[in-house]
Amino acid sequence: MIEVILDDIQKGDDRLYPPYIQMVAETLCREVDQHNPIISRKIYLEQLEGADNIIARYLIDRLNEFGSLRAKAEKVVVSLTTSTGGKAQKSLTELSQETEIAIDELKDIMCKMVDLRMARAVGENRYEIVHDYLGKIVDEELVKEEDRTIKFLEEQLNSFYQSYKVHRTPIVSPPFLAGLYRNRRRIRVDEEKYPLILCTILAGKPGLGWYWLRDLDIERIGEIIKGHLSHGSSGIRQAAVEALGKIARPEDKDQIVELLQDEDSAVRRAAAMVLGKIANSEDRDKIVKMLLDEDLAVRRAAAMVLGKIANSEDRGRIVEQLHDKNSDIRRAAVVALGKMGRHEDRDKIVEMLRDRDDYVRGVATVAFVEIVRPEDREKAVEMLHDKHEHVRGAAVKALGKIAKPEDMDKIVELLYDEDSAVRQAAVEALGKRGEHEVREYLLDLVADKAQGWGKKQTNFFEALSELDKRFYCPYFKEEGV
Repeated sequence: MIEVILDDIQKGDDRLYPPYIQMVAETLCREVDQHNPIISRKIYLEQLEGADNIIARYLIDRLNEFGSLRAKAEKVVVSLTTSTGGKAQKSLTELSQETEIAIDELKDIMCKMVDLRMARAVGENRYEIVHDYLGKIVDEELVKEEDRTIKFLEEQLNSFYQSYKVHRTPIVSPPFLAGLYRNRRRIRVDEEKYPLILCTILAGKPGLGWYWLRDLDIERIGEIIKGHLSHGSSGIRQAAVEALGKIARPEDKDQIVELLQDEDSAVRRAAAMVLGKIANSEDRDKIVKMLLDEDLAVRRAAAMVLGKIANSEDRGRIVEQLHDKNSDIRRAAVVALGKMGRHEDRDKIVEMLRDRDDYVRGVATVAFVEIVRPEDREKAVEMLHDKHEHVRGAAVKALGKIAKPEDMDKIVELLYDEDSAVRQAAVEALGKRGEHEVREYLLDLVADKAQGWGKKQTNFFEALSELDKRFYCPYFKEEGV
C-alpha cells in the first residue's frame, strides 16, 4: 500500500517531493478509524480520490489560516492559476496589478504561502503555486466563468506579445480581438504592450485597439508610430507613414524624406503625401522633382501634393484640369478644389464622384465633405439614393458632418448597403454622434455581433474597428473628426 501511495504521489512530478508525502500522510492519519485502523485501497482511491485530490484539498485548506486576509489570499492563488488550471508565474508587480493588493501586504501574503507550502519563489520576485494539483481545484472552486474568460484572453495576449518581441508580428485574429474588446473594461494592457497594440492597428485587416491607447498624448503616439517606420512589413510601414501624416510636424520632414527612398512604392507614395501635408513653398522644388520619378505611384502622389499646396490664383487652371485625360491630374485638381473650400465648386466635385478612376472618386469624396454646408442637407439626402456607391458614400460622410437627429435613421439603414465603402461611411457618420453612454452601448452591441469568421461577423468587426478609432484615436480627436 505504501508503494501504491508513493507511486501515486510521484506520477505528477519527476521527483518525490517530501512535503507531498507529509500532506498525504497527515490526511490518511485523520481518516483512520479507531475500530479499524487500516487504510485500504478503496478508501484511498475512492473515498479520498488519490494523491492528486488529497494534496489539492490539503493545500486549499491552508487558506483558512489567513484569517481576515483569506479573501486576498484567494485572489492571489486565482491570479497564479492559468485559465486551464495550471501554474502561472507572476512577479509581485503583476500580482499587485491583477489583485489590487498593495505590494507590502502582498509580500506578507506570499511569505506565508511559501511557509505553508502553497507557493514557491521562482527567480527574483516571481512566484508560482506549488503544483497543478492546487491550480485544478482553484480553477474548479474559486474561479468564476467570466474570470476564466479574462484569464484566457490575458494569456493569449501575453503569447502574442512574446511573438511580437521576437518577430514584430501583430495580432491577426479578428475573433480574439473582438473577444478582447468585449471584455475591454477588465483587460489590462500595460505600457510595454502598447507597441503591439499599435502594430495591430497599423496592420489593419482591420486593426483594433485604440481603446487601450486612449489616454496617451499625441507625442507618445507619435513615438510609437515612428518605431514602426522601419517594420519588416511594407504594409505596416505604409500604415505607419499614413498615421504619422495625421500628426506630422515640420521637424519630422527629414524622416519622411528618407522614406521617399523606400523599396516599396506604396510606402514612397504615402511618404510623399505626408510631405505634402507639411510642405511649404520652400519644398515646391522637391515635389516637382518627384513628378519625374520613374514610379507611377510616386508621380501620382506628387501630383496630389501640388494640388494641395495650390493657391486661389490657380483656380481657373485647376477647374480645367478636372477634365484632363490623365487621372493623376484630375485627382490633384479635385484635391486642390476641396482645399480651397469654395461652395460654388460643390456640383463640380459631385460630378467627379462618378469619375471612371477609383482614386479620383476617392479624393472627390473627401473634397465634397470638406466643402459641404448645412444648407446642402437636402442635396446630401437626395444623393443617398444615387445608383453610384461613391455618391452614396460621400452623401453619408457629409450627413455625418451636417445631419440633424431625424437623419440618423436614414444613415442606420445604410449599414446594410451592398457596398462596403457605403457601410463604412455610415459607421463613421454614426461614430460622430451620441454621448459617452450611447457610444459604450454601441461598442458592446457591435462587439457581440463580431464573433466568428463569417462575412457578417467580418462586417461587424470592421464597423467595430472604425468606431474604436473614431471614439478613442487621439489624432482623430485632434482633427475633430
